[in-house]
Amino acid sequence: MHSDEQTGGQVDQLLGWLEGVDQRLPRKYKGAWSAIGQRGPDWISQGANSGMELLDWTLRRLAPDEEVVAWQQGTGMYVTEMNPETGKPHRSLRCRYIAHSRGLPARALDDLIGGVSKATRILQKIKHADEEAMAEALRSSMVGVECCLMIMWRGA
Repeated sequence: MHSDEQTGGQVDQLLGWLEGVDQRLPRKYKGAWSAIGQRGPDWISQGANSGMELLDWTLRRLAPDEEVVAWQQGTGMYVTEMNPETGKPHRSLRCRYIAHSRGLPARALDDLIGGVSKATRILQKIKHADEEAMAEALRSSMVGVECCLMIMWRGA
């Protein structure tokens, strides 16, 4: 277990990295955790929305549509990870592109795809669920989002 000072330092580093990706991302990160900590009138929905936007915006900035589509077409692989109606990549394909472009090991890619999928599924359910049933799920999902961000940032 990390001390508060070490954990705070890691959060500061993560926030710095997020700001380098997009200046709005630290606000989404802080907003999600603030909603969880303060438990205001609509905190479950606010926290889930901020967490979902944090994850999606990070994926889109690190794996822009045009670059992912060009990479996918160049490899000829992962056709099923493209939306046939819009031509946009699914989250899993964005994860593959991020892993490729950042040189992440296969295990990190598996963890990233699994983590993004699980966090997305839970955060989407949380937005529409009973407060008592979803309070711990929201906190756990945000920890999962943090893990995904750490993989995208550091590769582990």
